[in-house]
This record gives sequence, C-alpha cells and structure tokens, in this order.
Amino acid sequence: MSFTPKFMRSLRSFDRERRALRTAAEWYAFRMRWFDREKWPEKPRDQIGKELTEGHQLVSEIRDGRRWAPGIFTIDITPEARYHYFWTLNTIGQPLLDPRWSTIKKSPETGWRQECGYCFISTQDQGEPTCPRCGRELYWQWVAE
Repeated sequence: MSFTPKFMRSLRSFDRERRALRTAAEWYAFRMRWFDREKWPEKPRDQIGKELTEGHQLVSEIRDGRRWAPGIFTIDITPEARYHYFWTLNTIGQPLLDPRWSTIKKSPETGWRQECGYCFISTQDQGEPTCPRCGRELYWQWVAE
C-alpha cells in the first residue's frame, strides 16, 4: 500500500497555503514544511522493475488523438499525492523560482511536454489541458536543455 504524505492528510491547509504563495522565499518555506521527501518511502526494486517492464511494453498509447507514454516515480506515494506534488512543483513552485516560467511559450517544439501526475503519463502532442484518463488538469514539464 502506498504512503500518504502529510500534505494529503491536511489537504485543506496545504491548499490554502499553496494558493497564498507569492515569493521564492515563501515557496522554499512551503516546500520544506509540506514536502518532507526524506520520510517518503522508496518503492521496492521488484516493483520498480515491474513498472519499467510494463512501461516498455506500453511504449505509447493513443488517447484523444495524442501519443501518451508512461512514466515512473521511485517514491511510493499514492497517485493523488503524486499528482498534487508534481502539479504544485510545476504550476506553483517553478514560476516562483523563475518568473520566465509563466511567460514562456510552452510547446513540444520548445522542449515541453504535458503530464498527468495521477496517471503518470505524458505527451509531447499538444492538445486539451486535461488528462484523457482521469480528467485532471495537466501540467507542463520542461524536458529539454
């Protein structure tokens, strides 16, 4: 059974604080308070191996006319927690650390992909802003140097 991080057990407080963030300093304090990664357990090696094998078998799947590839995360947290974690890092944290993040034109051509942290799938085919599996808001992840 996957671990439920502290922020998921206090989601209302977490969300209220997340919405109030305005500066990089506030982001650092928020991240230290809510994302205590040292306490999050790693997945067992056999589980990671199984996920990698399954992922390679599902190299890509077509949904909503786009190619979606599976991802892997070695920390064993619930899918809902994983979604909030990655959505918060990419949608709140990154723009506070680098203000250009919000103004950059995000597209596959400029090195970006859309991801769903709940389903842990990503695509470089631009389209609807919601996940075709779960309906959650996708976030942009930069993948190119």
